[in-house]
Amino acid sequence: MYTSEKVYVSRQTLSNYVNDETPIQELAPGKGKTDQGYVVAVVGGKSLDPRNRFYLYFPNRKHEHFDELLKNYTGVIHSDKYGAYEQLASKKKFTWSPCWVHIRRKFIEAEGCNSEAKKVILLCIQKLFKIE
Repeated sequence: MYTSEKVYVSRQTLSNYVNDETPIQELAPGKGKTDQGYVVAVVGGKSLDPRNRFYLYFPNRKHEHFDELLKNYTGVIHSDKYGAYEQLASKKKFTWSPCWVHIRRKFIEAEGCNSEAKKVILLCIQKLFKIE
């Protein structure tokens, strides 16, 4: 469950791989400040209780890190809308399942769009959340 988003992610969804990158502040020796790095959580496996969980550190969000991480992966990736996943998915390297919470947020933040259409779309997304 992503508690900050109040969304339940089923174990069936997690039976594929879920990637999420979290910004962290790290000490920058000799600089007198901190730098931002990223911890990438990767969760998945073939069972309903994914046994595979690991964390990677990247000093930045360059696509090359994700190219290397996913170069031989051919399953399903459930992730946010970060461009690295979108770019790799467009090359048919894996099946990409973007996170509905991130998609929903874009509709909430959208300005100048048809408010009736926006309501309908948000209700449809809410129904998806209930099903999952």
